Amino acid sequence: MQRRRTAFRRIWNSAIAGCTLVLAACSSLTRQPAPEWQAPAVRQHVKQLLCRLPSPCRHFSVHLSPLDRPLAEIDFARRIVISKGMLRLMHSEAELIFLLAHEVAHYELSHRPPRSAAKRLPLELAADTRALEVMCRLGLRDAAARSLLTRLNEPGREVVDESLKELASTEVRARLAALTGCAAAQHETLLLDPSAFRQLIEAALAASITPAPEGTIR
Repeated sequence: MQRRRTAFRRIWNSAIAGCTLVLAACSSLTRQPAPEWQAPAVRQHVKQLLCRLPSPCRHFSVHLSPLDRPLAEIDFARRIVISKGMLRLMHSEAELIFLLAHEVAHYELSHRPPRSAAKRLPLELAADTRALEVMCRLGLRDAAARSLLTRLNEPGREVVDESLKELASTEVRARLAALTGCAAAQHETLLLDPSAFRQLIEAALAASITPAPEGTIR
């Protein structure tokens, strides 16, 4: 009798697990896809830089968001989303490498979205540490990470919830204070020099925001 009960429990648990997977799959299939910023040259360049990271780049996909506010995130489907507003802030490939390595670190460290904004800091610090290790391995200067974080902390930066603006500023200051340097770092770029990198970004930004002439039928 005990053996029958054990076998029944195993079958029941397997059935429940199977239903859960089916429901999860259906949920992901019915979810509305996020709008994309059509900038193929920029997307290709981001993917090339992603492949310079130690983690296999084939495991991750890159998606560009048309949002004008700075945004970068990764989900558990290994989708890295970077907004137009975030790329507008980028001054060099080294800054973009730091951002990509930071997001990949969140995935590799199994970070889940915290229940409150106040619990974000330990996760951000851990991802920063991993990202800096990647930068050091690639011979990139940590100054790029400092520059990007400083730019994200500018007074005029848009924050989704204005009531969290001071918390966000405090978080960035703490992240800056925790950054350590790379002793042997010498490079600031991998594929394009800063001037060529900015030209690539600005060309895509200009093409994506040019309004259609008045009276044009779409």
